[in-house]
Amino acid sequence: MCRVDGCRAVTTPDQLSSAASISAELEVVAVAGVSIGVIAGELEEVEAQVEGIRFSMEQAVLGIRPHPFQEMEAVAQARDGCRIASRQVRTLGEDARAAAENYAQTERGNARLMELQQAHSAWSLGMQLRLAGCLAPLVAWGQAEAFMKSVRREGLRKAGMGALGHAPGYLSAWLGPDMGLAALVAGWTGAARPAHTTGAMTVGLRRLMEGMGLLTPGDLRVRRVPPAEWRPAHPDGPSGPAGPSTAGLRMDAEGSWAEGSMAPTVHAVLASSADAYTVAPPSSIIVKQVDRGDGATVWIVNLPGTEDWGLDTGNLWDVEGDLEAMTAAQRGEFAQKSVLVQELVKAALADAGAAAGDEVLLTGHSGGGIHAAMMAADPAFVAEVNVKMIVIAGSPGAQRQLQPGITAVDLVNVHDIVTGLSGAEPAQTDSWMTVVSEPRPGADPANLGALALQAHQLDGYLGDAEAFDNSADPAYAAAKERLAALLGAGAAAAGAAAAGSVAFKQSIYQGTDVPKPPAPKPPPKPLTPPSRRDWGSGR
Repeated sequence: MCRVDGCRAVTTPDQLSSAASISAELEVVAVAGVSIGVIAGELEEVEAQVEGIRFSMEQAVLGIRPHPFQEMEAVAQARDGCRIASRQVRTLGEDARAAAENYAQTERGNARLMELQQAHSAWSLGMQLRLAGCLAPLVAWGQAEAFMKSVRREGLRKAGMGALGHAPGYLSAWLGPDMGLAALVAGWTGAARPAHTTGAMTVGLRRLMEGMGLLTPGDLRVRRVPPAEWRPAHPDGPSGPAGPSTAGLRMDAEGSWAEGSMAPTVHAVLASSADAYTVAPPSSIIVKQVDRGDGATVWIVNLPGTEDWGLDTGNLWDVEGDLEAMTAAQRGEFAQKSVLVQELVKAALADAGAAAGDEVLLTGHSGGGIHAAMMAADPAFVAEVNVKMIVIAGSPGAQRQLQPGITAVDLVNVHDIVTGLSGAEPAQTDSWMTVVSEPRPGADPANLGALALQAHQLDGYLGDAEAFDNSADPAYAAAKERLAALLGAGAAAAGAAAAGSVAFKQSIYQGTDVPKPPAPKPPPKPLTPPSRRDWGSGR
């Protein structure tokens, strides 16, 4: 990834870096190696053809005087030249493929060594605090200063991700050398990787809250929201002035949906998730139907992020909803077996007229992005909903193993601590691209709360999305082309953000978490009067 430059104040295409850039370039090298091998094979065919020509000429000139020695020698030299060239080209192709694989293995090894070094450092810091005695406040202050330096150097996201991922080792060392040594050994054996640690913490938190009765199972109630209840985008809302709001939409005569158009860009689809905050009523998603022009219908589902910070409210995007998203892979371990947001998406698509096999694009910010990533990683959900792409912003994306054939564009900011809650960087593949933006204008590393809040705002990510669309970085080309092809805009829209537009029909669906009624208590067993035998026995 590119170096974070805290001096820059304006987000431009050059300030976006892709964690997949190196992987993309290595993939190009590997593909080039295969292509070079194909060329080597073609040269071998030419060599065989030249040898056939030489043999035929040799048979044809037998007994001819004078014998054409020079001509025959020229043909033989051409054959030998083809042989040498094909061997050299094949060696070059093999070297290119080997170089890409060796680099990838080296990077994996370096990442593992870095992780082990960080685990050891966390354990050492915990031991320092434990052994400091009465000087513990001074040591803690020094450690906080070191953390602030890492924030200024690496960004709050990366520094916080490392601190959160290795917090158990730090705390266990602080609590006692035996626990600290056990945590260190677990880290060296790979049993306590940061991403696994944060995942276990989330599962444990949800279990604790369920056990205390703070989270209770609920059923989903869905209704289609008529356009009369849609709200114009508020200028102070998360979308800001960039959201398309309802101004450009044309309502149908029956008042059940609306028509509009949008650019086939990351900015446009993410701005619709901004509308899910401001235009739609609370706890709602936006569903767009796009006629691709080739006889296929594509559906865009726009998800908001956390809307209610209550623990268990009727809103699907509350704390319970966030925990459902982050623990969706372990849903069978909890009293609430289903993820209500997933059920809302399926119900909304079915009501809107989506057919089995129709391609679907999911977009979301913050908690909505967590839900989108988990849906794309859930084989059971993908078996029912044909997800082809997700566009998310401000969401923790690590350890989301997407199902085959799904592409992800993941926008994060160097100071967005929410994107680091997964405890590790997402695994970069040709289908998952994480795009990292530089600090927001006016970002102050000394004020961690304001820094994190500013970095997480959706309006900042909308600017990043626009910069992504306008960027000429070749690492972004494949994702932009896939989005344009999915929406039927063609290759013409894969370049500039303003190129082309697609028409859509829009509907809004609201989901409500309705608490399940408590299970009826079994009736008390009737009392049985004692028998005479009981009396006689003295019982």
